[in-house]
Parts: sequence; C-alpha cells; structure tokens
Amino acid sequence: MLNNIELAYYLLAIYPIVFISIIMHEIGHYIAARILGAKPKYIIIGSKLPYINRLNSLIKFEVLGIKISINPLGIAGLVDLDSYIKDMSNFKIKLMCSGGPLVNFILFYISFIFAMYLYGYDDKFNNMYLNAFMLCNLFLFILNLYPSEKSDGWYILNINDEVKNTSSASDFVESKVIGLVSSNIIREYATVNLKTIK
Repeated sequence: MLNNIELAYYLLAIYPIVFISIIMHEIGHYIAARILGAKPKYIIIGSKLPYINRLNSLIKFEVLGIKISINPLGIAGLVDLDSYIKDMSNFKIKLMCSGGPLVNFILFYISFIFAMYLYGYDDKFNNMYLNAFMLCNLFLFILNLYPSEKSDGWYILNINDEVKNTSSASDFVESKVIGLVSSNIIREYATVNLKTIK
C-alpha cells in the first residue's frame, strides 16, 4: 500500500510519461496527415486552462509553417483538421485519425517487448516507469479509439460529407473536454484556444 509521499512521487513521476505519450500521439496524427498529402496549420499539445490565461501556451513556436502551442500543464492535444477536412476523402481522414492511436499502440508494443526482454515472464517486473509508459500508451490507444462524439474513434466510424461540412475545430475541442468542465467554460476554452494559435 502506498503512503502519501510515495503516491505523490508516483504521480509526479508519471506525469512526464503521460505528456510524452500525448506528444507522440499528436505527432502520429501529424505524420499520417503529411503522408496523405495534408498540411496541418497548427498543433496544440496540452489543453488550455480557461481561468489562468497566463499559463496557456507557455511554449509557442512555429516550425515549417506549423504553429505549435504547448502547455505542459494540460493533458490533451489537437492537430488541425479544419484546414483540409473538406478537401480530403473520407478514407484519408479515417487514416489520419488512426495515426495517433496507432503510434500509441506501437509504443505500447515496443515497451512491452522491451519489458519482456529485460524482466521475462515472471513476477520480477517492477520497473515503475516502463510499466507506466506501457499502461499509458495502451490507455491512450483504447481511449482514443472509443467512439465518443468527435473522438478519433468517432471520426473513424462516422466521417461522411455531412460531418465534414459541419466540422470545426471549436466543435472538436468542445467535444474533447465535454465531460471535464461545464459548457460555458468549454466555449471560452475553444474561443481562446483558436484565437491564440491562428
């Protein structure tokens, strides 16, 4: 059983692992988009905090014409979909939406094979960091393929011309955090989020 100090240490140690896994997930979406001929205009890593604006976009830069906004305190991400969704086929959009979860699965699989190589199949496996990395990527894989509204899984199952014509980044951002905060905060979040990166 963990005491309070061990629990705090464990949570602090896991946070960078979660953040790195989210970055890799978003890079997976970006790479899939580039391979399929799209060029996203922005990438957001880490959700924005509606009430603490000075902490939003702590790290902001541009690389190869792509605006990148990073908030290390957040735990979400978004790759631009609006700028090319109407011009791409439904099949390509499904592949782009699969890129992030695919990267998480690959990271899970590689870390699992690495753990089996290091520790074998017995109960000696006790590397907290490797275990957290494996579980985090498996969780992100499953969570993002679950077809909740406007998630990666939802787009993979439901993308069609009607959805493409009504889709917008603010709708997507709002749906990503719908279960976390009230709808007024979400609208503020989406508005602030899109204004600061465009």
